[in-house]
Amino acid sequence: MRHAEKPDLRPFSGPGVLTRWLALTAVLLAGGCAVGPQQVAIDPDVRLASRDLGQGRGIGIEVADLRPRREIGVRDPADATATISPAGEIEQALREILSRALAGYGFVPRQAASGLRFRLELTELSYIPLEGAVTKKVQVTAAVRGIASTAAGSYTATARAGFTRELLTRPSEADNEGMINEALGSALRRLLEDEGMLEFLARP
Repeated sequence: MRHAEKPDLRPFSGPGVLTRWLALTAVLLAGGCAVGPQQVAIDPDVRLASRDLGQGRGIGIEVADLRPRREIGVRDPADATATISPAGEIEQALREILSRALAGYGFVPRQAASGLRFRLELTELSYIPLEGAVTKKVQVTAAVRGIASTAAGSYTATARAGFTRELLTRPSEADNEGMINEALGSALRRLLEDEGMLEFLARP
């Protein structure tokens, strides 16, 4: 009986082939772990209880981004090019959020108005990855300042919010956007619910 010949596996064996396989595996792993820059949509949840503080009065609004740089942080501490930045103008996004919030308080927001004015300043919005032995940790912080003013005086309030979150894997782009908006939304709610600020805005 004639037996089937065994295939010659010598061209696919040996230390040279092993070296090539190891090199290819390293390249594939490196490519899978690499991350690039990310742009996040600034759209925090700032739902507030409706209050008729304004009773239809106009209020001038102004927004300023006082952070020293546009970037919010980096996705990978070992890669300075993997930055996280706002998609579009962050001041415009904050202006829309502030307008909706003040409209819910009974005001008519305007770009410029005499009398009552509200200035919102973004002083911090940061994303810092903290590499752990097993898990991935991320520290996200937001800080804002609000200045309400009239010809008779002014009131200033500040608010800060942040957290450190621990994840089993590297956070995705959706994770990053969600965490950044969560911290910013918490800071804005605290500012716009400040009791002293509400009392000042309610003055006729």
